[in-house]
Formats: sequence, C-alpha cells, structure tokens
Amino acid sequence: MVCILNLYMAWNDNKSVSSYRPKVAILMPNIGGISMEFANYTWTPITTQLTSWADVTPMISRAPSLPLSRNILVESFLKSECEYALWLDSDVILDGNPANYAEAVLKMFRAMMDNGKSIVSGIYRAKQQHGFNYALWKRAPKEISDKGYVHVESWTGNWFKVDVVGLGFCLMRRQVLQDVHFQTQRAKEVVESVKNQYPDVFKGVYNCITFTEPFHWESVGSISEDFWFLERASECGHECWVLADIKLSHSGSVVINCDPDPLKAAQVVYSGFSTAARVPKI
Repeated sequence: MVCILNLYMAWNDNKSVSSYRPKVAILMPNIGGISMEFANYTWTPITTQLTSWADVTPMISRAPSLPLSRNILVESFLKSECEYALWLDSDVILDGNPANYAEAVLKMFRAMMDNGKSIVSGIYRAKQQHGFNYALWKRAPKEISDKGYVHVESWTGNWFKVDVVGLGFCLMRRQVLQDVHFQTQRAKEVVESVKNQYPDVFKGVYNCITFTEPFHWESVGSISEDFWFLERASECGHECWVLADIKLSHSGSVVINCDPDPLKAAQVVYSGFSTAARVPKI
C-alpha cells in the first residue's frame, strides 16, 4: 500500500515514477504462429518500452484454444510476483507510427490509480460475422437483446464504464485474477454443469474456472471466455473502465481500425497479416 501511495503521489506531483517500479506481466495467449510483423510492431516495442518505468515479465502460451491458452497464463501469473496483468492479443496493434506503448500503458495505470479501479481497457473493433462493432458491451434486458448484452457504440468523455470488454489490450490488478480464479460456489456449480461437455478445460493445469470455452447459458445465450471471465470479475466487485483515446487496430485478413464510421473501419488487406502501421487510415 505504501508503494502504491508513493506512485500515486508521484503522478499527482508530475514527478518521476522511478521511486516505484510496478511489476507488470504481459500476457499473450497464442493459438497459432506469431507473425514477424506483430513481433516488430508490437511485441518487441511493448516488452522494451515498458521497462522505462516498470519491471516487465513477458508471458506467452500456446494452446489449441484461446481459453486454454489464457488459463495457462493465469496459472503462471499467479505463481509469479507480478502485481498487474496486461492482456495483449497477437492481432491487436496500438495506433501510431511508431506506437508508444509505454505512454499508453502508463496512461492506463494513471487512470486505474487515480480512480481506484481494477480493470482498464483501450478500444478496438471486434471481428464479427455481421459487422465490426467495438469490443465493448453493456448488459441489457431481454426485450432489448436476446443475448442480454448490447454493443457500446457511443459515449461521453474519454473515461467511461462498461460491463464487458474484449481482452485484446486490457490492464488489470492481480486481485482480479485471484478473485476470479477462486470463484464463488455459484460459478463452480455452473462449471460443474458444463464440464462434461468441455472436459479438456477442467483437467490438469486447466483445472480452474478463470476462463472457460464458449458455451450456451440459458439466461444470456452464448458465452465466450471474455464474457465469462468479466461476469465473474463483476460478481467479485470489479468494474470495467475504458480509455477511449487508447485506440487499437484489429488485424488479420481484414484490418479494423477505430474510425467512428464502422463502414470505414474495415480495410481489406490483400497480402495476409498486416498491421495498422502498414495500412493507411481511411
């Protein structure tokens, strides 16, 4: 607590934060190969730039599915001494050429500390079959959405609360992962009801309920691993907050940037994986 207070005071006094170096783990789940473009534009900069003000521990895991890969990372993170986890997907690239990851993550830290929050995310658009909405959701009654959520497409100000975010570029305190990892009896009962359907999720190193494979939950419909995790975090008292000026592009065969017009956000790329740095903005 003393270290955290020192960091808070240093920020408020516009002084160096070198008196306290937070221990940050960069968690990158991987279900396939990592392109050299991602390594050059994202992985190398973020693991080197952050060392200017934090002690950084990069963690990568490869598994057949995203939830399994995330679970392995959670197990490793909780065995470490790291205080904060920065989730980073291999197809999400910070805007800017060159991108300043140290400044972006420090801004997330400042917002987290100044406002006493546990989860802070940037914004990017999700890759979806029926459109490219922001990876931001709020709960909604069934008469508005049969899945229990609606996309957040507009907001006021730069700092706002949502119920679920995509975990492509998301910073959270260690306590969030600890709380969700050792979840309530209610969540354990839900896991019990689906574990026969997804046996690989709940054996060996995956014998935790931090992230689970997508499944159908009658009350809200289909649940993906980030929805599952953040609903569990919400039950433990943790809120999701967003910094709208931290914008990222979602890359692949289509690059999706944060243009306010979703029709302009998707840009077709003709040569496989590309990044925001290579593809000009519309």
